[in-house]
Amino acid sequence: MTRTMKAVVFKGPRKIAIEDRPIPEIVDPTDAVIKGHEFTGEITEIGSHVKNFKRGDKVVCPFTVSW
Repeated sequence: MTRTMKAVVFKGPRKIAIEDRPIPEIVDPTDAVIKGHEFTGEITEIGSHVKNFKRGDKVVCPFTVSW
């Protein structure tokens, strides 16, 4: 059984939905999985090639949504 989580999905301009999506997993050794809201959170998993971060680090990544 695939584990899922609720995710906000942008379907197009002014079209946003909440859907069940698979919980992210490491695919590439340079990946990191971050648990958080509005892209602030805590690293929960990292790829084997990630050297500057570790599990438990707090991170923030600014983003904007323009209409």
